[in-house]
Amino acid sequence: MKKDNLNKIFWYILYFGLTSIVYSANENFPVKSEVSPKFSLDVSFYRGAENHTQLEIYYSIPSSELTFTKISDNNIASILTSLTILNLNNEVVLNNSKNKKLRVKSVEETKDDKNGIIDQMVIDLLPGVYNIEMKVTDEYSNSESKILSLLKVPAFNNSLEISTIQFASFISSDKINKSFIKGNKTVIPNPSRKYAYTTSLLNIYYEIYNVVISNTDNKSTFNSSILITNQFGDSLLYSPAQTIAFSGTSCIQTKTLDVRDLEPGNYWISVSVTDVTTGKSVIGKNKFTIHNPLTDEEPLPMSEEDIEKYRDQIKYFASRNELELYDKLNNNGKRNFLVNFWHSRDPNPETPENEFMQDCFTRINYAEKNFKNGINSDLGRVFIIYGKPDEVENRPLNMDLKPYIIWDYFATGTGKQRFVFVDKNGNHIYTLVHSTVENEIKNPNWMEDEIQR
Repeated sequence: MKKDNLNKIFWYILYFGLTSIVYSANENFPVKSEVSPKFSLDVSFYRGAENHTQLEIYYSIPSSELTFTKISDNNIASILTSLTILNLNNEVVLNNSKNKKLRVKSVEETKDDKNGIIDQMVIDLLPGVYNIEMKVTDEYSNSESKILSLLKVPAFNNSLEISTIQFASFISSDKINKSFIKGNKTVIPNPSRKYAYTTSLLNIYYEIYNVVISNTDNKSTFNSSILITNQFGDSLLYSPAQTIAFSGTSCIQTKTLDVRDLEPGNYWISVSVTDVTTGKSVIGKNKFTIHNPLTDEEPLPMSEEDIEKYRDQIKYFASRNELELYDKLNNNGKRNFLVNFWHSRDPNPETPENEFMQDCFTRINYAEKNFKNGINSDLGRVFIIYGKPDEVENRPLNMDLKPYIIWDYFATGTGKQRFVFVDKNGNHIYTLVHSTVENEIKNPNWMEDEIQR
C-alpha cells in the first residue's frame, strides 16, 4: 500500500474516531483595512488564568503604506494605534492606544515592505462574543484606517485541547525581540497569513493542554502530525507523526514546513494530537494563503507569451465581448483589464483575498499539472468551470473499448450531472463526447458511437 494511502487512512481514523476538531474560532480573520494606511489584523487564542482566555492581537503595516519624514540621518514613520473591544451590550471592555515608530536609513528602505511595522497586544478576556475595532493613524499624513470585526473568544476546559495555530514569519530559539517572546522562543507573527510563492517556509506556533501524565514514567506523551490540504480537501503535504514526551501537562510546539512547491491559493493546515495514555485526540485547523502574483501591485509582465497566458486564464469565465475587448487593448490596457476583471468578480470585497480568483487559479494549476494539454484540454476546461467531480469512473484500454472517463457531479437542486470523455486516438488526450449539462455536447448513444471499437 502506498504511503499516501496510509496517511489518508490515518487521518480518516482520526476524524471519525475519538477526535474533536478545533477550527479557527474566527474564520473572518485575518482582516485587511481598505484605505491607507492599509494594515492586516489577525488573532490567536491561548489558555489564560482563572477561566480567562488569552487573546493575542497581531497587526502589520507595509512600509509602502507609511509616510516618512527625514529627521537627522533617519527616515522616520510614526503611527498611533487605537484598540477598542466591546461586549454585545456595547460596554467597553478594553480601550488602549499606542504609538509606534519605524526608523530606516535610506529612501530605498522606506519602499521595502520587509521593513514595515509588526506588533502584537496580549489581553485576557472571559470567553464570549465581542466587537473589536482597530484604528491606525499615520501621524505625518493624518490619514486613518480602521477595521471593525466580530470576535469570538473560545473557552478552554480540562480535556485535551490545542490552541489556535498561529502563523509566524520567523521563529527562533534565541530571544531576539522581547516583544515577541513566547516561552524560550521568539515568534514574530505573520498577520496577513500570506507566504510568497516558491520562496517561503511556513512557520507555525501552537500550545497543547491537559495531556495526561503516565503512571509508568511520570511523563506526558503525545503523538503529533501535520497535514496541509487545498480547498478540495486533497492532501498535499504530510508531516508524519512524532512522539513527544515532556514533564507537566501542557507544552508549546513550533514547526517549520517547506511550502515552496505549493501553488498560489488558499490552504488549510491541520495539526493532530493524540494523548498516548488516554488515546483521546484533538485536531487544530487554520487557513493560510500562498500569495498569488496577480494580487501584487507591481505591473504584470506583458510579453507576447504572458499576454496569451493571461487570456487562457480568463477565457472560461469571460464573455465573448470581454475577450474581444481584451484582444483589442494595448499592453497597459490589458493590464488594467485583468485587474478589473478579477476585482469585479470578487464575492467578498471586504476581505483581503479575492476568493473567486484564488479558486480559479487553484483549478487552473491543478489542470495544468494533471491533464495532457492542461487548461486547453476538455478535461481541463470542465475541471476549471465545474470544479472537482464528486465521482470518477476511469476505464482503461481493453480489446473492445477505447479508454474513457466519466465525471459525475451531484449539484444541489439539479440532480446528477455527468461528463463523458474518450481517448479516441490512444494518445491520452480525452475528448468530451457527452454531458447532461445544459449547453454542453450531448450524445446519449456515446457508448455505441464513441467507445466501442
